[in-house]
Amino acid sequence: SGVYVMRIGIVGAGIAGLACAEDLTSLGHQVRLFDKGRGPGGRMSTRRIPTLAGEAYFDHGAQYFTVRNDTFNRKVADWISKGAAAQWPSAGSDAYVGVPTMNAPVRLMANGESVVWKSLVKRIEQVEHGWRLVFDRGEAADVDVVVVATPAEQASDLLASVAPDLASRARAAVSEPCWTLMLAFFGAVAIAQNCWRDKDVIGWAARNSSKPGRIGPESWVVQASPNWSRLHIDKD
Repeated sequence: SGVYVMRIGIVGAGIAGLACAEDLTSLGHQVRLFDKGRGPGGRMSTRRIPTLAGEAYFDHGAQYFTVRNDTFNRKVADWISKGAAAQWPSAGSDAYVGVPTMNAPVRLMANGESVVWKSLVKRIEQVEHGWRLVFDRGEAADVDVVVVATPAEQASDLLASVAPDLASRARAAVSEPCWTLMLAFFGAVAIAQNCWRDKDVIGWAARNSSKPGRIGPESWVVQASPNWSRLHIDKD
């Protein structure tokens, strides 16, 4: 018996959307991902900023990741073998980061998939033989199945008219806010440790330039605690 090949559209090309695409592609389906960003990253994004000390790189989203099961362990081992990831002992014995930037594993995954960047899905419509993704510039793509792999707040807006029950569940999943400060210095900051957590208003602080494979000046990422961020979310 033949396998029914579906046209699948995935909204969001972060690590979740790309992992989903890998599995679906391996089953023979026609998969395309659509992402509003200019390139790979999502929560594993890296910001490149020109500074007086030179061009600095900041992992301003996820600071590292851990491995908790055999399947992901095999995937991370593949990333390491290809030079896209490495351990970062400063954050713990089980901490890993992308190399040379946090989004390197996501970029590696995206290279193997059909991804349309700078493509913002404004709405999802039900059509006779499936679904239509309508983009901000007016064009559209018809698919058999839609996977929404975006933050809950974005998912709730997209799903409101076509799947109100899912939209309601997405609205209930409120993300914690996080003010993030990115700092570059001309020289090394005289602090012995490379990272620490939960110090009053600071939820996390790290010498970003201490991660494996980093280039550029001394750089730090300081993330406020969720409580402080919530209190100051709308302030300049």
